[in-house]
Amino acid sequence: MKRILVYLSLLLSCGVLSAQPLLRSQWEGARVAFLGDSITDARQIGSTNNIYWNNLIDILGIQPYVYGISGHRMNQIVGQGERLEREHGQEVDAILVFIGTNDFNGNIPLGEWYTYSMEKTIDDGPEEVERKHRELVYDDATFRGRANTTLRWLKTHYPDKQVIFLTPIHRGYAKFNDKNIQPPESFANDNGYFIDDYIQAVREIATVWAVPVIDLASISGLYPMLDEHTRYFRNADTDRLHPNTPGQLRMAWAIAYQLLGYPARFPKYVAVEMDYAEDAAPLPADVLDTVRDGDILRVPARDEAAVKSLETLVPALEKRGFTVLDGAAKLWAVRGIPAPENNTKTNVY
Repeated sequence: MKRILVYLSLLLSCGVLSAQPLLRSQWEGARVAFLGDSITDARQIGSTNNIYWNNLIDILGIQPYVYGISGHRMNQIVGQGERLEREHGQEVDAILVFIGTNDFNGNIPLGEWYTYSMEKTIDDGPEEVERKHRELVYDDATFRGRANTTLRWLKTHYPDKQVIFLTPIHRGYAKFNDKNIQPPESFANDNGYFIDDYIQAVREIATVWAVPVIDLASISGLYPMLDEHTRYFRNADTDRLHPNTPGQLRMAWAIAYQLLGYPARFPKYVAVEMDYAEDAAPLPADVLDTVRDGDILRVPARDEAAVKSLETLVPALEKRGFTVLDGAAKLWAVRGIPAPENNTKTNVY
C-alpha cells in the first residue's frame, strides 16, 4: 500500500493525474458538438463502454455537447443540429459529424453530388458561350443527396464554425437479436455497395463542401475482420461493430492528433462604439442573433439603458466567440485595411 501511495504521489507531482489536458492545444476549453449514430450516443456510458468524445475531455480539454443517437443516418443529422441550435444557439466552437455506417446497412443508394447540363454564360467578353454546368443534388433518397442537405444546413446555420466530418470505421459481424443480424464488411449491401463506398463518399465531402474530413477508417487502425482486433470491440461473437472502451480510446487518440492540425474556432471581431448624435438609432432587440463577424455596433450614448446594456451584451458576445473591440478604428486595424471614407453604417463588413 505504501508503494502504491508513493507511486500516486509521483504521478500527481508530474501532472499525470491532474486536471490539465494531456495535450495542450487550441482545443483546450473548446465547446465541441458531436453529431452521429450509436458509436457517439452518450447512452453507452454506464451500460457498455466509454466513448471517444469523453476521452477527448481528458486528452484535449474540450467541452462536449453530444447529440448522437443510435441508428441515425445522414438524413437525421439536421434534426440533431436543430436540437443543438435550440439548446446552445451559436455558443459552440466546432461541430464533429460521425455518420454513414447505418446508411450502408440501410441500403441507401449512393447517388450523385451534382446534376449536369449545358448552360450559357459570359466569359471574358460580352458574348455568351455555352459551358457544362453543375448543380448540387438535394435528394433525400440518396446518401450524397442527404450529405448535400446536411452540409447546406450546417453551413447556413453555423457559417463561422469549424465543421469536421469523420468517416465510418470498418464493420465486423454483429447479431443484436434474431431480427437484427448484420454481416461483416466482406458482404455488399442490397444495392451492391460495400462500406468502402460510403467511406469514400464521406471523404469526398471535403472537396464538395470545403470541410475537413478525418479518415477514421484508416487512421484508427481498427479492423474487426481479424480476431486479433476483437479486443477493441464489444463482443467477438456478437458485436464486432461497436468499439468497446479500448477501441473508443484508440479512436479518441487518433482523432485528437488530427484535431491538432485544425483550428478549434475561427477569429471573429465586432466593434462597439458610442454614437453621440441626437437621433442615434437604438441597437436592434435581436442584436445577439443577427450580429456577424466584422459588424460595428453603435450604441446611442444618450440612452442610459442602452449604455447599461453593454454590461451584459459584451460578455454575451464574448461567450459566442467574438473578440469585442473598442471602436471601429481598431476593427479596421485588425482587418489590415484602411477605414472607409463613409463609415456610417451599423453593420460594416
